[in-house]
Amino acid sequence: MPIVRLRGTIEMQRGAVRVTTLAFGPWVFHHWTPFNEMPAAAASSPGYRRAVRAQRQQPAMPYGLDVWRIAKVLRVLWGDEAGYEVVTFVRGDWEDEALAL
Repeated sequence: MPIVRLRGTIEMQRGAVRVTTLAFGPWVFHHWTPFNEMPAAAASSPGYRRAVRAQRQQPAMPYGLDVWRIAKVLRVLWGDEAGYEVVTFVRGDWEDEALAL
């Protein structure tokens, strides 16, 4: 993550999501984060908070990282209160190469 944040570029900012991309050689890293805050009136409304809670079955995971080494080899999602989830993980030589970066 520190390498992506330091050397990556903001590729897209749409709505409430900012995507930072770092690409070099066969590697591509996409890291996304929530960017825009809710308007104060909407975020503080008890009715709004109750409606959002009712819509969610699981805690939100607004942060993510995709790692591509020719093909996608890793996707991790996480949130402040939700822990993390490894959605995609493909074993291979890329693991040692990534650690060497």
